[in-house]
Parts: sequence; C-alpha cells; structure tokens
Amino acid sequence: MGKFVLRNREHLIILKPENDLIVLEEMRFANEIKKPNGLDLPAREEASDREVEIAIKLIDQLTEPFKAEQFHDTYREELERVIEEKAQGRPHKAEEERIVATEVPDLMARLRESLEQARKRKSA
Repeated sequence: MGKFVLRNREHLIILKPENDLIVLEEMRFANEIKKPNGLDLPAREEASDREVEIAIKLIDQLTEPFKAEQFHDTYREELERVIEEKAQGRPHKAEEERIVATEVPDLMARLRESLEQARKRKSA
C-alpha cells in the first residue's frame, strides 16, 4: 500500500503483481466513501418476469465482441485541437453548452423496438 500525489491531491493506492506486471489500483480514503442511507434514492420497483425476459433477449441479441479500437479519447483529441489552434496563433472559440429539454422515454417500448430491429437484422 502507498500514497501518491496527483493534481495536488493525495491518493491511496495498492500495488499488486499480475502476471509479468505490477498493477497500481487506486483505493478510497474512508471519508470519500458515502453511506447510502443519506441519499435520496427513488423507490425500488421490481421488474416483471416479462420485462426481465425482454431485457435479457435484447442484451443477448445486441452483444458483440469488445473492440478497443472503436473507442477514442475525445478529451485528449479536443485538448490537442485547442493546443494546435493556440500554437498557430488562432484564438480558441469555446463551444456553448446546450441544454435541451427531453422527454422521458417509455423504456419498455424502446426495448421492444430494439429487440424487433435486432431480429430483423439477424434474419436479413
């Protein structure tokens, strides 16, 4: 176990061997762990057997192998773009955040639609 400083803040860590590597895993200090009894959580509702069945079918049909190359660090890309603009003497223009009101979707209807689309793709 140990501690290190990152961004002017101390972090608690544990180093552990994994195959031919030494893995650093960040831990939490006791004061960083929140107790759930103080949270204002919505009431828990049980899903019906039918809802669970549809969700499992949807997950099974949409599951595909993980391909790391499909994901990229958009933060880093944006930061590099801003640095390049400043290096070329162009002022950086911050994009305005847009707050858009959205409707709360019917989750079961969306699940059924997705399940039907997945069935059509598999049969095609």
